[in-house]
Amino acid sequence: MATLLAEPVDVSPAQPDRPNRTRRLSRDGLFDLIGSTVTALALVWLIFSVAGVSLADFGFFFCWAVASYAIYGILVWRRNGILIMKDRLATVAIWSGAIIALIALASVILYVFVKVW
Repeated sequence: MATLLAEPVDVSPAQPDRPNRTRRLSRDGLFDLIGSTVTALALVWLIFSVAGVSLADFGFFFCWAVASYAIYGILVWRRNGILIMKDRLATVAIWSGAIIALIALASVILYVFVKVW
């Protein structure tokens, strides 16, 4: 009886459907985020100053956040495509919410410690 020696066959999938995602923040991504935030601040400050509206209102910070998300989204979309734009906007929104919640929690804890002191 003859035995055939064959090469082992790799049956694993060749490439996943999704691109490899790196968890690091690149320098260009950081510049995009900071640049769009500063640009949105300048735009909203200019509009509020011309309109004569107070700059210390909640509306100013809300408009700044919305303009920053919009500018960042358009910038990332034009540079990297729609899928990466959606991913990065979701990441920025989650991190923004986490930072806001952390600031609120820290201010409550600080308030309690000051009152107890």
